[in-house]
Amino acid sequence: GIVHRLDKGTTGVLMVAKTKQALAELSKSFADRTVKKTYIAITVGNPGRGVVIDKPIGRHPKHRQRMRVVPDHRNNAYG
Repeated sequence: GIVHRLDKGTTGVLMVAKTKQALAELSKSFADRTVKKTYIAITVGNPGRGVVIDKPIGRHPKHRQRMRVVPDHRNNAYG
């Protein structure tokens, strides 16, 4: 069965489980938000070898279907 639709509105990926047990466990992982997602991006210009961009991703404030890097408030004095 279909477990999850990743990145709806972009190229998107469908995650499909082959067994009922896999469907149940994967669905629970998505519902519990324990799934770790890693994104690979195309950049303009050459950032160099081995560069990792580790920034939080959230919805674009005006174009709600789009995602973008958002301010990271975890490491500042406000929370």
